[in-house]
Amino acid sequence: MRSRRQRPMQSHQAQRLPQATPQQQPQAQQGRGRRGNAALLDQLQLAEANQQVAAQTPEAFSKTNLYTAMERLTSQEGWSDEFAAAWLGQAVVETGKTNLEQLDVLERNGGAGRGMFQYTGARRHPYDRARRQALANGQDLNDINWQIDYALEKDNPAMDLDAMRQGLSDPGQNYTFNRHWGVSTGKTPTGRSYGNRFNDANRLMSAYGEDHLGGYTRALTGEYTRPGEHHIDRRNAAAKRILDNYRAAKRLAQQQQERAA
Repeated sequence: MRSRRQRPMQSHQAQRLPQATPQQQPQAQQGRGRRGNAALLDQLQLAEANQQVAAQTPEAFSKTNLYTAMERLTSQEGWSDEFAAAWLGQAVVETGKTNLEQLDVLERNGGAGRGMFQYTGARRHPYDRARRQALANGQDLNDINWQIDYALEKDNPAMDLDAMRQGLSDPGQNYTFNRHWGVSTGKTPTGRSYGNRFNDANRLMSAYGEDHLGGYTRALTGEYTRPGEHHIDRRNAAAKRILDNYRAAKRLAQQQQERAA
């Protein structure tokens, strides 16, 4: 993977908002009337999707795009399975596709996002250019590896995903969050509160303790995906399902190899 390295930055003391802890993230308030009905429908659809994923057998999960992606990220990119699951959990929530079975999708409810991470604004135009070129070359835009290649090599040049991953995963390293984005500000671009804020990766991971998955999800949501509605509970749940299903599938594969030996 081609890494876009950043110059080391001075770490600053993290500032914490008093109203919540990392384990007590505030939920987005449900609107009223038509907006409230849409939010309720969205929650019901998510609950149904969660049940479908949770009900998957290890063998069934091993045939999904999620498993393919987890294998690539852990074996080829050198990511931990926890960070890979947190990253892919972002994509599941963004696309609404429980197994990432479709990836070149338009944002639900008529939004402006498209692709595995629902690229919008300044991130949408480069995706559209790459998409047109891929179509001209006869490539499959729903191929999980094409989408991962785009995400890792071309998207989001304003931040270094690999440097952030290393800063979060290795206590001997660090990563300073962009002071204008959601980890440092404690808010989404639309002003929704996360309930906490951190200036650097070491302080964030220290606050989350043994909950590495939760820490990775918080960092990715605020620094990488940067959604208007954080839905942090959904992202945490998606990451956990992916990790649990992946580990179960790996255990099954190991058992099958041992029986065949």
